[in-house]
Amino acid sequence: MNPGNCGIPAHLAMSGGNDRDGIQQSDALNRKLVLGRNHCEAWLPYLESDNPNYQSIALKMLSYDPPANYPELLLQTLKESPYASVRMQALQRILYSSGEHLTEALLIGLEDPYELIRRNAARFAGYSGDERLIAPLAHTLLFSNESQRVQYAAQSSLEMFDFEKVQGELSHQAVGSHLPDATNTAERVISYFASQKERYGNYLTVMQDKTAKASERISAIRFLRNNNNHLQVSELLEILADNSDDTEVRVVLAEALGWFRWSVKKEQIINALEELREDPSIPKVLSDEITQTLIRLT
Repeated sequence: MNPGNCGIPAHLAMSGGNDRDGIQQSDALNRKLVLGRNHCEAWLPYLESDNPNYQSIALKMLSYDPPANYPELLLQTLKESPYASVRMQALQRILYSSGEHLTEALLIGLEDPYELIRRNAARFAGYSGDERLIAPLAHTLLFSNESQRVQYAAQSSLEMFDFEKVQGELSHQAVGSHLPDATNTAERVISYFASQKERYGNYLTVMQDKTAKASERISAIRFLRNNNNHLQVSELLEILADNSDDTEVRVVLAEALGWFRWSVKKEQIINALEELREDPSIPKVLSDEITQTLIRLT
């Protein structure tokens, strides 16, 4: 659900009244969607509605003119709302704002009864890279066989974390568990992550190799867009800062770093980009791309 992008049909606006009442409510809400986007006070009353559609719309519209307690409101809604669609909207708003409660929201989302919320939380845990998320991701991968799409998201996200810490957590949770053949199961899963560690290391080697074809380096860099390898950020920033390196490679890398919006390394990236942008010796095309990336990150 992505409320706020279109008008609200009368059948969604009705809450037990007749058709005319529903149409009038729908018309009033549609006017507010057009005219009241930036008016916080117009949407707060909708949070008290017993209609989950109204509540979801209100959470979305409040993002344009958020009240002072908006981050806490979103987190409380994610914890307590009985409606899956409202909890999903709360999680989306937290993700879009990349706020201070991101990790807590992801931890809550990983335990939500609604599969889509768990799947999104597992996916964005990898984009975050906060090590507090390793344990619930490992638990999901080992024990949540009833939700294979969530397991797949958890597996993909665990690739973005330190291998030794993932290995330790998987072994810890598997030992003494109810898993059949727990030791071999853990070893098989750990072997997969060992191969992924080697794979990401190979990508970094290609990125760093000035003798490789620019097209090969750029292909490896673009892989970072959906695979935010937080552990490689320092090395990536070294490539970006190297004035002797290929300009096109550096421009593509600057763009790829804009995808680290939720990363625990975001501040490190922002600080490095701001410093590099002040260097008068860098090419204008790179400076322009850095500016765009800073806009995406902030």
